[in-house]
Amino acid sequence: MMTVRKNTSSGKALFSSDGRCLRADPQLQKMLGYLSGELLNKTFQDIIPPECLQQVLDSTHRLWVGKIRPFSLKTWFIHKDGSIIPINFSVSPVRKLSGKPHYLMAVLQELQSEKKNVETSAILQTG
Repeated sequence: MMTVRKNTSSGKALFSSDGRCLRADPQLQKMLGYLSGELLNKTFQDIIPPECLQQVLDSTHRLWVGKIRPFSLKTWFIHKDGSIIPINFSVSPVRKLSGKPHYLMAVLQELQSEKKNVETSAILQTG
């Protein structure tokens, strides 16, 4: 059975081109269950389930190299306690004066409707 978090929230983070977290605001740290500084240097591979990871890696790479514009996608993130959180993941590049990407700015918003669907599914499977 999949455990899903109960609190709705959103947070922001800066990521490097290789998906390493450079900075995370307190709301994101709390949403994912980390203390101050614990998210730093975690990668997408550390905080996104394997079944969702390739889509995120492909999209962020295409954004980084200029093949797509800023994007949003529904995906899942892993809370520090191992539970899964449905997220709307919105990503934009922050560019240097030269126009090349410097890092990626991400806004992560917890999705209540997805969470309710997972909770209902889990109840039906155990009932």
